[in-house]
Amino acid sequence: MVSSRLHCTSHITPYSFLDKQDGTEKCDFNYATELVKHIREEHGDYFVIGVAGYPAGHPEATSYEEDLRNLKEKVDAGADFIITQLFFRPEVFIKFATDCRNIGIRVPIIPGVMPIQVKLNLSSPGEQKLQILA
Repeated sequence: MVSSRLHCTSHITPYSFLDKQDGTEKCDFNYATELVKHIREEHGDYFVIGVAGYPAGHPEATSYEEDLRNLKEKVDAGADFIITQLFFRPEVFIKFATDCRNIGIRVPIIPGVMPIQVKLNLSSPGEQKLQILA
């Protein structure tokens, strides 16, 4: 973190770090909440911190409600905003955002999007070509 401050980084989004060899997590913190809290304790408001939100619930959570409580803990620990996992139906995001507001989460919630990687070229009438975007 200290070297990040020296290099003018002011935005952090904590997430799990997996060991490429055995798939185990390699981190000094068991949960993102712990990391967010540590960053706030050590660096105050120097960093803007974003955390992950899961509109359909985190796959490892025992319930959607439990996942929302965990998200609130991350926000209460000092997160400044939430970026959601990708979703395909807008009503899923709307429900998630409403549920967050109902339990007191007031930080911005940014919908997760996936960049388009293939475009449909309609330049020739009657002929469609796929182009891979580089």
